[in-house]
Amino acid sequence: MSRESKKILAGLRDALAHAKGERSAVKERTVRVPVINVKEIRSELGMSQPEFALRFGFPLGTLRGWERGVAFPTARRASC
Repeated sequence: MSRESKKILAGLRDALAHAKGERSAVKERTVRVPVINVKEIRSELGMSQPEFALRFGFPLGTLRGWERGVAFPTARRASC
């Protein structure tokens, strides 16, 4: 097995241990995303809700929820 393959395998084992809640060398970081005004961005682009949703790949219902303040765009938690 090559050195690179061994490193990949070790990383996968570490990721699996982390996913199981076991001790691992995985370093987690939380990224804080500022609150954004989606409606303002859409308006500045001169796009309708359906146009904006289609262009950026959001479900229209999700976009409407963001604009009404019922839901908010969220960041995903990433491990490094």
